[in-house]
Amino acid sequence: MYCVIYKFIVHSSKAEDFIAGWKGLTQETYKNERSLGSRLHKVSEMEYLAYAQWPSKEVYENANNMSEAAHRYRNQMRESCVSIEVLNEMQVVEDLLDNNPQRKTPTSELHFVIYGAHIKSEKQKEYIEGWKGLTELIREFENGLGSRLHKVSNELYIAYAQWPSTSVFKNAGGNMPTEADNYRNLMNVGCTKFETLYEMELISDVLKTSPYKPQ
Repeated sequence: MYCVIYKFIVHSSKAEDFIAGWKGLTQETYKNERSLGSRLHKVSEMEYLAYAQWPSKEVYENANNMSEAAHRYRNQMRESCVSIEVLNEMQVVEDLLDNNPQRKTPTSELHFVIYGAHIKSEKQKEYIEGWKGLTELIREFENGLGSRLHKVSNELYIAYAQWPSTSVFKNAGGNMPTEADNYRNLMNVGCTKFETLYEMELISDVLKTSPYKPQ
């Protein structure tokens, strides 16, 4: 799976128009461009991020079959924004994400975090192994709702994590077993910089698990 993160700075008076345009364009892209949907997140009053997924890099790069409706929605988004930026284009390396977190938590309470890790290229295997083990423990012992690890390059990895609420995220850590330290050490051995890039709420979730099929 291939994923793309977009950043939008939205005119404060046009947030509703932007969200409506984003929803319409995302649905059209799913129907006509073979995408697998997207999620829209709010970082701050004017800043939004979209996390979009595609079956492959090839499908993403060859998407050029926009409908008339898609063009209208895209123009609506553009007119609502101060700026639009593609932050990351990346390949999914490990997928431990709960695809339907709303089963357990209301959408308004969900909390999402994006992490960036700069690692030594020769230590990618160790980092991935440590990340996977630690993420599985967080799901089991800290009520996390899973995460995805993405590769941007041999030196940069991005994780997209979800939590039931901000408070659960902020208070996590005290319930982890001692084996968590082994996984942290595996991650740290090749990591030159680790940072929390974004914390955000969920505005709209139209991620899909399968391609669109006409009725």
